[in-house]
Amino acid sequence: MDIPNTLALVWQQVLVSLRVLVDRTAQICAITTLFMTVISIGVAPDVEPGPGTWLTLLAIAGLSLLAVVTYVASRSYQASPANRQHRLTAAMTFAVVALLLNLFFGFWSTALLAAAIITLARQARTVRAGSFPWIMCATIVTLIPWWTWTALDDWDPGLLVLLPLAILAFISGGHIREAYAPPPVEDRLISTRAHRYGAWMGMLLGGILIIVAGLIGESSHAWLALGGIIMALGVALEAGVRISDDHPGQASAAISDTAFVLAAICWLTSIT
Repeated sequence: MDIPNTLALVWQQVLVSLRVLVDRTAQICAITTLFMTVISIGVAPDVEPGPGTWLTLLAIAGLSLLAVVTYVASRSYQASPANRQHRLTAAMTFAVVALLLNLFFGFWSTALLAAAIITLARQARTVRAGSFPWIMCATIVTLIPWWTWTALDDWDPGLLVLLPLAILAFISGGHIREAYAPPPVEDRLISTRAHRYGAWMGMLLGGILIIVAGLIGESSHAWLALGGIIMALGVALEAGVRISDDHPGQASAAISDTAFVLAAICWLTSIT
C-alpha cells in the first residue's frame, strides 16, 4: 500500500470537500458554529480562559466542522466510490483528532462533542442545498454552550433552559415556513394566519421562558428584559413584514430565527 499516495488522495478530497462551503447553507452553519463558540467561551462565568484554551477550543470547533463538511461531501453520488471513501476517511480523521484534543478538557465534554458531531452530521444529510438550515442552527446554538462550558468545567444548570428554547424555535420556525409554503391555502389543514399565530405564540413563550427562568434563579434582570423585548419585537416585526412575491416568508423566517438566537445569547449572558 502506497501510504504517501493515499494521504495525498485523501488531502485532495478534503480540498474538494471544502467546496461545500460555497453553498449558502454550509456558510450559515459554519458562521453560526464559530460565532456561538466565541460567544460561549467569552461569556462563560467564573473562568478566564487563556490564549491556549481559546485556540484549542476554536481548533476543536474547526476540526469538528471539517468533519461534518467532509462527511456530507462523502455522501455525494456525483463522486466516484473511491473519492467518497477518501472523503469519509478524512471526516473520520478530523472527528477523531477533535475528540482526542478535547480529552484534555475531560470526558463529559468529549462525550457532548461526539454527540454534537453525530447529530449535526445526521441532520446535514437531510438539509437541502441553498435552504436555511434552521434545525441545524437550533442544534448548534443549544449544544455548543453545553460543550464549551463543560470543557471549561463551568457547567451551569441554566444551560438546560436552552433545550426548551430550541424546541420553541423549532416549532415557531416550522409554523412560519409552513405559513408561506408553496401549496395553495385550500390544500392545507391549517391556514396561513393560524400558522403565523403559532409562530408568534412560540416566540412569546420563548420570551416568557427566559424571563420566568431568570427570575426564579439569580440572573441579570437587564439581560432578561432585553431577551424578552427581542422576542416581542420579533412578533411585531413579523406581523408587519411585507410579503415578497418572489421570496414569500423569507424575511419572516429570518426574523423568527434571529430572535431566538439573540434571546439565547441574552440568556447565556444573564446567567454569567
